[in-house]
Amino acid sequence: MLKMLTVILPVVVGATTVIHDYISRKKSEEKAAATLIQSMMRGYISRKKSEEMAVAEKEKAAATLIQSMMRGYISRKKSEEMAVAEKSEKEKALADKLRQTKDDVSMLTKKVIEVLRELDKFHNTAAKKIAWKKLRTAYLEVKKRVEYLDESMNSACAKFNEGALEKAKHEEQQAQALWKSLVEDLSDQHMELVDKAKQTDHDLYEATRAMKDVMFIKIRLMCGIYGRITKQDYDVAMKKQCPPGFGLAEGSMGFGFYYRDSPNLPRDLQEDWQYIQDVACIPECSICLADACRVGEREVIETLCGHVFCNDCISDHMKRTIGNKGCPMCREPLEILSEEILPYGWSRYKLE
Repeated sequence: MLKMLTVILPVVVGATTVIHDYISRKKSEEKAAATLIQSMMRGYISRKKSEEMAVAEKEKAAATLIQSMMRGYISRKKSEEMAVAEKSEKEKALADKLRQTKDDVSMLTKKVIEVLRELDKFHNTAAKKIAWKKLRTAYLEVKKRVEYLDESMNSACAKFNEGALEKAKHEEQQAQALWKSLVEDLSDQHMELVDKAKQTDHDLYEATRAMKDVMFIKIRLMCGIYGRITKQDYDVAMKKQCPPGFGLAEGSMGFGFYYRDSPNLPRDLQEDWQYIQDVACIPECSICLADACRVGEREVIETLCGHVFCNDCISDHMKRTIGNKGCPMCREPLEILSEEILPYGWSRYKLE
């Protein structure tokens, strides 16, 4: 009983120490990961709020600019309508004035013709010439005034139309410039928001990747600790099963019993000993499932990750694999003939 306690006690103490260290590392890693994620989330939320405030301000400025442009457009429309109405009134007044003047000239022309007919009745040639000269002068003056009035009216209409057209063109150019400036401003804001969104996604990806790495480290630590505890328990149990007079052969593939004086062993005991060796050889090639003890010591390979393969099977696997050449079972990185692939029976000393 004392010997059993002597064997078991170091195992229990070692397992307790390993578990305690694992729990301490796990707590520190979880705390660090939580702190990192909280800090990144706070930064993400702060950036989101600032981006939303900036977008709201820019939208407000754009709405104000659009309202101002609409008010200017409405004002210009009203001015144009008033100008058109004023133009129509002026054109109507000018047309009425021209028509009245033409009527007056026509009436005066008729009177002049009547006067000329009366003058034909005069017998005094000198008086007739004087009266004719006066009438002709008056007629030419009236005609000249009518032509000037017509020309002035046409020139005024042309200048009015030209001024209104130039004003409309100028206002249209101003509106187009304001609209172009608004479109460019909104395009710049859109590109800025796209860049900020990309940066936010990158930060979130980095936080997720850091959390994933922490999780992988935890899983590997946990598997390593549990594997060591299980191996220690298995070593103790196999040592207890060693028959009297036999020794315990410890190898990387498991345990086997041997008789210290096997050359002098009777035939029936040799057969029993061979049977025990066959039963004790538990591992098999993870690819072809062949009994590793029957393949031969030089043809069996055990990786540092704890898996056993035939030399031919693992070599074929490494030749067929492209890129990351890993263990066929757990994908741990491997290279042929490196320290991570060891002949059977060597790994125990290499691992220690």
